[in-house]
Amino acid sequence: MSESRLHLHFLSLLLLCCVSPSYLSTTNPDDNSYVACGPHQIQALTEFMNEFDSSHCNFSDPFNGVWCDNSTGAVTMLRLQACLSGILKPNSSLFKLHHLRYLDLNHNNFTSSSLPSEFGSLDRLEYLSLYSNGFVGQVPSSFNSLSHLSVLELTRNELTGSFPLLRNLTKLSALSLAGNQFSGTLNPNSTSLFEFHHVRYLSLGYNNFSSSLPSEFGNLNKLEYLSLKSNDFSGQVPPTISNLTSLKELYLQDNQLTGTFPLVQNLTMLSAIDVSDNHFSGTIPSSLTTIPFLSELVLSGNDFIGSIEFPNSSTPSRLEYLYLGNNHFEGKIIDPISNLINLIHLDLSFLNTSYPIDVSLFSSLKSLSVLDLSANSISPASLGPKLDISKNLEVLKLSGCGITEFPSILKILEKLKNIDISGNIIKGKVPEWLWKLPRLNTVFLSNNSFNGFQGPVDVLINSSVKNLFMARNYFEGAVPILPLSINIFDASGNRFTGSIPLSICNCRSLTDLWLSYNNLTGPIPQCLSNLTFVNLRKNSLKGSVPDAFYKNASLQTLDVGHNRLTGKLPRSLKNCSSLEFLVVDHNRIKDKFPFWLKTLPNLQVLILSSNKFYGSISPPDQGPLGFPELRIFEISDNHFTGSLPPRYFVNWKASSLTMNEDGDLYMVYRTTVYGRLYFASVETIDLRYKGLSMEQEMVLTSYAAIDFSGNRIEGQIPESIGLLKALIALNFSNNAFTGHIPLSFSNLSNLESLDLSRNSLSGTIPSGLGSLSFLAYINVSHNQLKGDLTSLLQNRTSLVALDVSSNEFYGTIPSFLFTMPSLSFLDLSENHLSGSLQIPFSLPNLRVLKLSYLNITHQLDLRVFSSLKSLTYLDLSGISLTPTSVDSDINFAKSLRILLLSECNLSKFPRFVKSLTNLEFLYLSDNRIKGNVPDWLWSLPHLTSLNLYNNSLTGFEGSLDHVLANSSVQVLDMAYNCFNGSFPDPPLFIINLSAWNNSFTGEIPLSTCNRTFLDVLDLSYNNFTGVIPPCLGNISIVNLRKNKLQGNIPDEFSIGASTQTLDLGYNQLTGKLPRSLLNCTLLKFVSVDHNRIDDTFPFWLKALPDLKVLTLRSNRFHGPISPPYGPLAFPKLQILEISHNRFTGSLPRNYFESWTNTSLKPDDEEKICLTEKTSSIEEVEEEEEGVLKWRAVATGYAPGVLFGLAIGHVVALYRPEWFFKSYG
Repeated sequence: MSESRLHLHFLSLLLLCCVSPSYLSTTNPDDNSYVACGPHQIQALTEFMNEFDSSHCNFSDPFNGVWCDNSTGAVTMLRLQACLSGILKPNSSLFKLHHLRYLDLNHNNFTSSSLPSEFGSLDRLEYLSLYSNGFVGQVPSSFNSLSHLSVLELTRNELTGSFPLLRNLTKLSALSLAGNQFSGTLNPNSTSLFEFHHVRYLSLGYNNFSSSLPSEFGNLNKLEYLSLKSNDFSGQVPPTISNLTSLKELYLQDNQLTGTFPLVQNLTMLSAIDVSDNHFSGTIPSSLTTIPFLSELVLSGNDFIGSIEFPNSSTPSRLEYLYLGNNHFEGKIIDPISNLINLIHLDLSFLNTSYPIDVSLFSSLKSLSVLDLSANSISPASLGPKLDISKNLEVLKLSGCGITEFPSILKILEKLKNIDISGNIIKGKVPEWLWKLPRLNTVFLSNNSFNGFQGPVDVLINSSVKNLFMARNYFEGAVPILPLSINIFDASGNRFTGSIPLSICNCRSLTDLWLSYNNLTGPIPQCLSNLTFVNLRKNSLKGSVPDAFYKNASLQTLDVGHNRLTGKLPRSLKNCSSLEFLVVDHNRIKDKFPFWLKTLPNLQVLILSSNKFYGSISPPDQGPLGFPELRIFEISDNHFTGSLPPRYFVNWKASSLTMNEDGDLYMVYRTTVYGRLYFASVETIDLRYKGLSMEQEMVLTSYAAIDFSGNRIEGQIPESIGLLKALIALNFSNNAFTGHIPLSFSNLSNLESLDLSRNSLSGTIPSGLGSLSFLAYINVSHNQLKGDLTSLLQNRTSLVALDVSSNEFYGTIPSFLFTMPSLSFLDLSENHLSGSLQIPFSLPNLRVLKLSYLNITHQLDLRVFSSLKSLTYLDLSGISLTPTSVDSDINFAKSLRILLLSECNLSKFPRFVKSLTNLEFLYLSDNRIKGNVPDWLWSLPHLTSLNLYNNSLTGFEGSLDHVLANSSVQVLDMAYNCFNGSFPDPPLFIINLSAWNNSFTGEIPLSTCNRTFLDVLDLSYNNFTGVIPPCLGNISIVNLRKNKLQGNIPDEFSIGASTQTLDLGYNQLTGKLPRSLLNCTLLKFVSVDHNRIDDTFPFWLKALPDLKVLTLRSNRFHGPISPPYGPLAFPKLQILEISHNRFTGSLPRNYFESWTNTSLKPDDEEKICLTEKTSSIEEVEEEEEGVLKWRAVATGYAPGVLFGLAIGHVVALYRPEWFFKSYG
């Protein structure tokens, strides 16, 4: 028997005893005794009913549940359940019924009402039940006047405070305060609890009581029912518990209790014991299993060890419910269980036995209905179809048992309702016979390796299954046709393709549809409004969200994030009055901000990020936003503009929200129980939280977060933000906010994560931020903030991440910053901070440290960082280092992956790098390093990106044929050095190779053509000779400018060639332009200026749809530049440069028609950077005629036609800075 049923049964028995015999003799509950009620009493009852919305009451019999005394006409008994809605006021007519002895107002909606002290005036009450009414606040002291009270039921409200003062309730026999928010200790000196010597029923579960259990519990020796579950009690159970010899039910689960098993051998009347989910340890006393009436024993979730002995007796044990899971039992604990022939429920999950469990051991348990063996090793042979096991089995849980084949034992279990085989390693197809089990209701197949179903495509359609969970497998092909009776279908995390089947709309009972993380395409079906939970996240769905939500649709959760949806948000969502969770992020929805959604009374989560939303997010009246229940509000990476009015955050739910201890990124909306199977409906939130964009698998019960990042919101941050006292995460980064950080930030007492980076904020950081004890993640980088950091950081021992880079902070770097035990990320770079770093660092968890370009005048000794054993990223760019530390063998953390030492005044190659075997990124640019690159550098096994730009390096140690070829380097920048001689064979997996402005000679090695991943090649400004390799069509960016290359441009560009930029200017090339360039449909930039190419104007290039720059200057091109008819018609050409050739003819009047630059507008996504060349290249170019010098660093170019002018050059320079921008 479950605890809830026992609870109701016990209270019903108490009801028979709670009133006096004389009362029962004069009142017959079977008669409609209201006929004897006096007129004044009837009037008071009528007035009481009229105080509330009573539309749910039974109007055909309005006084059903009312009994009056036949002699006096006074109301003595009133029972009105689940009927009234409104506030119970202190002047209610209820309190005129002074003769009431029995009052039952269960399940009415008095939400937000305080318990009126006027209850104390009903001093004849013997029975008072206010179960689940929504009362708030404390229990008034006037309850102390109810001295005749025998039963007091206050379960499932929102009552607070310590244990109520009820000293005069000496007749109390039943007390329930369960399911509230009572807190504090049960100190015998300050509570009246232990004065209730007649109490038989006591329920204090689901509250926040703490401390140890007082020994005075032993004084309540008439107790028959005791529930203290789900509190925060700790310590040992007092031995006086053994005094409760009348106790029948004991519930202590879900606390922090420790010690050995409580002394219960004297409690011979016990029928139910639950001590699960505590920290009990030791062995189970053998006397426990001899308690004669014990039918329910729950020990799961503790640290019990040893074995359990069940006595061999001629009288079989009465145990029906046995839960032993999640303990550390040893030995053969399974064998004795076979003697417990009356068992109905058996839980042996997570026992971690050292041997496989043989399921046949349970063959003697003929009454067994529920069996849980999850997370144990199961003997494969015992899961065969011939096993003799209880045919009454209804629930079987085999989750995480290492099963490799589908258990055919299920085939014989015709009464099976619920099966869980999730979390195993079963491959192949689900057998067809499973769906023929006549009573099958719930099936868990999740987290296996299934790839399909045996049988026809409609194999499921006639099944009785209502709840099917098959997430995270390898199912592929079309989504199956579902049973018509299906309620919940979860197939997320598979490989389903095609459209969502329209047959889903025929499943009238379907409430929950989870198809996220698949490869589904096509539109969303029109029937979503029939469902309650819809998760279609991370597919490739197209079209718009259907505008088909009818009035009072039951939809509570809609997540269509990470698809390809377009259009607008459907206005019919206003009809979904139950909607709580709306997520449409990472789509292409183009719409204004949905102010109209504020009419939804229950909307808690609104995520619109990464779409094309635009316009203002401020209401037209410039008042508060006005979403009544909003907790998570995420609109990042859109095109919102405007400013936030001062009262924007007034009246938000987050101003009074209570929180759980985790502060995580998931929300649980409901928990459904199928037998003993629990399924939680969980929704994902992608939120830029704690400095990262992430998804975490945790549970969120109540939480508040705001993310406005990546828009163009301007103006000041409103002071009203300080009203959101429950706010956990706030992200205003990447906007245009100005002004000061509001002083009201100091009121955000629960704030953990704050990101204000990349705005235009100024002034100092408010000192009040230093008092926010939970604030662990701070990012205010890329603003104009100034001042000292001491007040912000002092005494902040819980700091995890701090980024104040690119500001104007000054003063000394606080020394205590380098002794914070939790600090993982620290970026102080690009400020005016000064001071000494010659101290030992004590940061055991620091992973990322960025100190570049600070105002540190002394040379820094690298050895101060040797104690940072968790370090993965170190940036000291712009800081001068001591030569001795650079040339020493420093014991750096082996975990270091990224090392940036640009502009550190290095003159030698740092020797300590040799020991950094996990190094992936090394930046040594803009130093004074001379000589050869050491050969050991190329042996670092994980090195993928190397930047040696702007040094004085001349060559390589080792053989040129092998020194680089076997390296793991993928991005290599060695431009602007003094390298000479032949060019080495590039690394085998090279992607980006830049060696411009050196003195390499000889031919470009043919091995370049074998580098299949090569995407960017820049060998410009060298002295290469010979011919161009024939593999240019495989490379996206090619720059061979300013060499001495000869011959023709290879006509080797195949169909689908990836070339986007081709710069061959200033060489000695001859022949014609290769016609195979027509195959380069991605080509945007072509420059062949200053060669000897002899050809006619390439009208044929107009077929290239994206060509923007064409430079033919200083060659031998000849003939007309006018097409045979019509305009020139290059669709996207923006720069055309053909000077110093031999072109002839005239230009027709319509020559420039249809050019895009006649109406060209800047493209936000493709911008040009036009700067002058650095000095050394300028000196070279001064010898040329050019009067205009350009450097194009992107693929879009400034509008205009430079026609017939002398353009010095158009150089595409692609340094791999994109690869080094931000890590950590």
